[in-house]
Amino acid sequence: MGVFLSRSSGTLFRLRRPALWAVAWLQVANLAFFVADGALQFWVGPTLTLPALLVGCCAGTNYVQTFTAIDRELEPAKRELALSTASAGTPAGILLADLTGLVVQWCLFKA
Repeated sequence: MGVFLSRSSGTLFRLRRPALWAVAWLQVANLAFFVADGALQFWVGPTLTLPALLVGCCAGTNYVQTFTAIDRELEPAKRELALSTASAGTPAGILLADLTGLVVQWCLFKA
């Protein structure tokens, strides 16, 4: 739901590069939070969907705003290559995240 909402709002606002980096680091903080929660179980129950919604909002916002920034900031001669590279990098990043998640989950279950 968070990804859908944030991707749909791409035309409503524009983030500059420092804000994009801040959202990316917020995603890293979310990762640390969820790994810690998986290990320590300090937050359980249905209310855990609230930080999960935040993760989706961060991911969707970063996705849309990155492509918008590429379109806005690059000259046409470089834009197509940059958009193609970002388009190819997206599933590669998702695959890497999924594999990392499997390793983290294995480590948590083994402990």
